Amino acid sequence: MKRGILLITCCMVCSSMVAMGDDGGKQAGFSKEEAKPGGVDLAKVKIPEKQKSVDLCPVHLVPSDPSLPTWSYKGVTYRGEMADCQKAFEKDPAGYAEKARAQRWENNFIAAMSTIWCPLMSDRLNPGGHKRWVHDGITWESCCQFCDEEEPTKDDFDKALELLKKRARTSYKLTGGTYVEGAKSPLEGAMPWDAKPGAVQDAVEGGEFAPAGN
Repeated sequence: MKRGILLITCCMVCSSMVAMGDDGGKQAGFSKEEAKPGGVDLAKVKIPEKQKSVDLCPVHLVPSDPSLPTWSYKGVTYRGEMADCQKAFEKDPAGYAEKARAQRWENNFIAAMSTIWCPLMSDRLNPGGHKRWVHDGITWESCCQFCDEEEPTKDDFDKALELLKKRARTSYKLTGGTYVEGAKSPLEGAMPWDAKPGAVQDAVEGGEFAPAGN
């Protein structure tokens, strides 16, 4: 019941913020007026390569051991979690390389985008300036003053993370895992109002956007 009231109140507050054009708070380079509910074009997000290929063990898909030597495959440098990881990698280099590339994209997407959607209202883009939580090493942010007063449960965080991973996998397919450095925001050029006229609905129906509730 409390969550239902929170959802209704949160929606009303977000709508009023948009109507008033309140730009007092900034998050990742976009204003409150811009941070209204809707789609993010997952084909156009600007994800920086925070975790490099050498930082992730391509065999076990966990952080590599900095004390171990590196090796290269098709111009990409790798390092394992354990000493025998290179030998395991060499049994199926193409397979391990692709799995590592996809996992790094997911990790980097989460690092860049975890504060974009509220973990309590996962279809709400955050305007910024609200309460933040750190759970299992991931930083999340509230979308409004009412969510500020609600403490997310482990289940809330788990569901928000699964949704973020789903969006990351979709984005990986759409972008080809291409990183972009130096953008003011990971959402730069990825919002519906940045698209050419008539393209937004087609993109949403085609699955390129992450609309409310996806």
